[in-house]
Amino acid sequence: MKQIDKKLFGSFIAQKRKEKNMTQQDLADKVYVSAQAVSKWERGKSLPDITLLMPLANILDVSLVSLLEGKEEVDPKAEGLLEKMVGINEDVKVSKGKINKKRLGILLIILAAVCLEYLILYKKFNLEIANFLTPGILGVIFSTYLWLAVDERLPSYYDENRISFVAQGIFRMNMVGVYFNNKNWKKILTYLRIWIILLMVIYPMAGFLNDKYAMIAMSVVIITTFAPIYVISMKNQ
Repeated sequence: MKQIDKKLFGSFIAQKRKEKNMTQQDLADKVYVSAQAVSKWERGKSLPDITLLMPLANILDVSLVSLLEGKEEVDPKAEGLLEKMVGINEDVKVSKGKINKKRLGILLIILAAVCLEYLILYKKFNLEIANFLTPGILGVIFSTYLWLAVDERLPSYYDENRISFVAQGIFRMNMVGVYFNNKNWKKILTYLRIWIILLMVIYPMAGFLNDKYAMIAMSVVIITTFAPIYVISMKNQ
C-alpha cells in the first residue's frame, strides 16, 4: 500500500491554509484540535486522524485525493474509492448504535427510579416541586446526552497532543491542567454519567436542609464535579 508522504502532505496543508489567509490556530479551531497539532502536520511530524480528512479537505477546498497526495493534479477516478475507504468509520457508528441501545435500557430504568423517588418526596414528605423540578429537567437532558450521544473514544490525535478541550455535538468540556486522551476519557465520561445521576438523586434532599447546610452541600457538589476528573486525568496521562 502506498504510504502518505508526510512532508508533502504537510506542505500542501500549509500552502492551502495560507491561500485562505488562515493561521494555524484558525484551522485548528475549525477541526477542534490544538494549533500544535496543525503545526506537527505541516512540519511532517504526524498525520491527522482519519475522521479529520474529509473536514480538512472541505475547509481547504480541495479534493480528498489532492489532500493526501499533496498536489492539485490527481486522478479523479480515485476520489470515489478513497471516500469509500474513509467511510469505514461508519462501522464504528453502527457498533456505537448497538451499545447505545444497551445504555438506553439502563438509563430508562435509572430515570424511572429517580421519578419514583421524586414522587415519594412529593407525596409522603410534602417536598415542594420546585426542589426537584430543575435538577430533574436538567438531569434528564444532560444524562441522556452523556449516556447516549457522547462517544467513549477520542480521535487518535488526542493521544499525540496535549489537548484540554473536548467537543462532541453540543457537549463542550475544557479544563485547565487536564489533558484528554484515550487512557482517561472513558473513565472521565463514566464518572460524569454516574455523577449526574447521583446529583439528580441527592440534590432534592437539600430541601430538608437549612441555609447553612444547603451552602455546604452546594460546595460539596462543586468539589465532586471537578476534583475527581483531575484525579482520573492525573492517574491516566
